[in-house]
Amino acid sequence: MRRIPRPSPSMIIALVALVIAAAGTAYATGEGSPLLGGARNPGSDTSKALTKETQIIGNTSGYGTRQSNKSSSGGGAVYGCRSGAGGTPAKNEPCIRANNLSAGLAFELVSTGGDTGGRIETKDGNGKPFTTNANGVATGLNADRVDSLDADQIVTNARAGLNPLKTFAISSSTASNADEASARAAATEVALLQFGPFTLYGKCFVDTDGGPAASPRVFAEVYARTTQDGALLDGQTDNLTGDPAFLNTGTAETERQVDTESADSGSLVGLDLDDDLSVLVATDASAFEFHVVIGAKSGTLPAGNGVWGDGSRCGFGVSRFGSS
Repeated sequence: MRRIPRPSPSMIIALVALVIAAAGTAYATGEGSPLLGGARNPGSDTSKALTKETQIIGNTSGYGTRQSNKSSSGGGAVYGCRSGAGGTPAKNEPCIRANNLSAGLAFELVSTGGDTGGRIETKDGNGKPFTTNANGVATGLNADRVDSLDADQIVTNARAGLNPLKTFAISSSTASNADEASARAAATEVALLQFGPFTLYGKCFVDTDGGPAASPRVFAEVYARTTQDGALLDGQTDNLTGDPAFLNTGTAETERQVDTESADSGSLVGLDLDDDLSVLVATDASAFEFHVVIGAKSGTLPAGNGVWGDGSRCGFGVSRFGSS
């Protein structure tokens, strides 16, 4: 039988080198090398890391990449980084950034099973969950705290500076005339509120032919009065910023009207729950903001007069910010 020749030492060295080279090709990772599934990339040497951006570019109507996990306790992906503060404007890239180069959404976060969409944690409870340059309304956002205050604290603080409307002063007409100006001048003042040098009062009167087809019209009007010349008034009816420019002690009543409401016999009731603020400013620059609620009733209401009472009636109410 023919003997198989023994390999020479040089042949043995060549074979060992080939095995080592093949092993290196199969398992090496790093720039220019394939990624290993189920292993650390690049390799087990923790001192080595990729020094260039790894890009995965797709051209598909679906997603360019997809990461998922079928385990009931495992996540889909985790991204870690050691970027400094300030984000992209400070050239410190965030751990995750989504750029939509067209007009669509940059991200969607969807929870298909749970009732909590996600969680944002910061170093401590005083951190900001996020910041934005967007000033639009976040549709569907339900915020429990505003400027570090919860809803109860906001209401408490607002009430501390607001003298709320507690009663609606209802009075009967005290003057009646076919001439509106004469009826107004003859009407009795209804005291409403005093603050600083100012007094607010109402008047209730009837212009007997001021309504449609010369029917009666009931007027409810609120006026401001001052004890100091040179005050300012910005009411719902009169705005003393032109000529005359100031609310003085001698300013005509018709030029210092804050608000007015009327009711014809056909419409029966006029009620103005005014959301706008009126302002009075004293000569020492003390400013007073207030709301006026005003209403008028003419004739008898079909369902009964209720809180209005019988006859031509007017209602007045004032709420004001700041202490009286």
